Amino acid sequence: MGYLDFKDQPEHLAHIKKILARRGLKPCIDEEWEIHGPHQGMNYQVYVGLAKTKKIQPGTGKKEYYCVVIYPRAVYMIYEHGDWYKPQTEDRITVG
Repeated sequence: MGYLDFKDQPEHLAHIKKILARRGLKPCIDEEWEIHGPHQGMNYQVYVGLAKTKKIQPGTGKKEYYCVVIYPRAVYMIYEHGDWYKPQTEDRITVG
């Protein structure tokens, strides 16, 4: 595991923004983002961090925040950063 520094690693930020934008979210870049992998038994990378909705929620005047984990083919809402390795199917954030 490591922490991302978006100033020195802009390619990671561009990838995260692209993936989240398809789901109506954007990364909270003021918060720490983690990267996991690749390592033995896991030949891909996973990003973990906070994201917020692009639009203000009707009636609340606020944006919603989510802790998300970005896998190569899916994005999930998780409740704790440490839960990145056990996403639940029902917490998958779909495109659109």
